[in-house]
Amino acid sequence: MVPAPQDDPSGSPAGPSTRAAPAPAFLVRGHRSRAPRVALLAAVGAVVAAVAALLVVVMPAGAHTADVRLLQRDLNGLAYPAGAVDGIYGSRTRSAVVAFQRDAALAVDGDAGPMTMGALTGKVKEVQRKAGTPADGDYGPATTAAVRRWQAAHHLTADGIAGPRTMDAMGIRRVVRGTPPGNGNVEAVVAAALSQTGRGLSYAWGAGGKNGPSYGVCCAPGGIDDRYRFGYDCSGLMDYAFWRGAGRSIGGYSGAQYQSGRRVPRAQMRRGDMLFWGYGSTTTHVALYLGAGRMVEANSPRTSTSVHVTSVRYSGMMPYAVRIFG
Repeated sequence: MVPAPQDDPSGSPAGPSTRAAPAPAFLVRGHRSRAPRVALLAAVGAVVAAVAALLVVVMPAGAHTADVRLLQRDLNGLAYPAGAVDGIYGSRTRSAVVAFQRDAALAVDGDAGPMTMGALTGKVKEVQRKAGTPADGDYGPATTAAVRRWQAAHHLTADGIAGPRTMDAMGIRRVVRGTPPGNGNVEAVVAAALSQTGRGLSYAWGAGGKNGPSYGVCCAPGGIDDRYRFGYDCSGLMDYAFWRGAGRSIGGYSGAQYQSGRRVPRAQMRRGDMLFWGYGSTTTHVALYLGAGRMVEANSPRTSTSVHVTSVRYSGMMPYAVRIFG
């Protein structure tokens, strides 16, 4: 269903690309091979496994990839000790993931799936913004140095690690605890939305939904053709976040989403509420409130950073936020 009119940006994403693997020699026409039939089955199995590896985004214990090194840097930077940054998803890294999942009120399974990675990356970006360094979600040497400077300026132990005291001084919530029922769902929804930032996804009219990003449609207001842009529009991102994070269907366009939960005055908005813009009873844009004056949205311009975290814009905001949980 094509969403109601929304903020209309501009730009262009890169679409997905695939490359076929070369066929095994014994499958090439004219090649003589004494390989038994089991070799063919093994080759097919290898191709299937390779495709599956491209699709699976969960990093289970035992994984050994560059992504694990990023995970380890982020965990260590936030004082969840993952040990050496060696790219090996061993018991120590798993224990650090479990500790983070508990603090973030996520499902505790020790696997760094999309919700865990989204929440972890989002937390690192919060620290980076406070420390005044580019918010790229990678707690590398530049972030460590920036946090060390921030700590020194605020009379804290300058070790470059954003542990509980540093995060508290920065005004960043580290542990989700003592909050209203359903907050675990709130955090899962927030994590799902944040997991879509930094992926190079564009704004595209009519794009995205419960299953994730997709190509847009023609035509957006102003006649813009988004059929070749891959990503989300604002309501598509909300639809994905609530479905992926909590299994809740909130409708596929902002008008339906404005009716999908309990309305609260925007002065009372809290983390996990949807914020709306528009006029009268017509909605033109929706975003997810993160707290501390920040929100995540899919919005202008049509570039690789259309899905992003930004400050709340109060101009043109509808008088009510919509709360799904609590």
